[in-house]
Amino acid sequence: MKILLIQPPGHYPLMDQIYMFEPLALEYLAAGALLDGHEARICDVRIEYGFENVFREFAPDLVGLTGLFPR
Repeated sequence: MKILLIQPPGHYPLMDQIYMFEPLALEYLAAGALLDGHEARICDVRIEYGFENVFREFAPDLVGLTGLFPR
């Protein structure tokens, strides 16, 4: 199975510039998927433009999305 995991951009433009963190949760999920024999890719939309092209080229069977809700 081909799995695409997406880290979306933050709601506030400066949030991604000041608090840029790696998508660790998605990395854990991708590692587990790879161990189970799946093909996994992480798309970090904060730094990788052209999400539509990534989606078309990879043609995933499953898409996962993460989010952060600051208080």
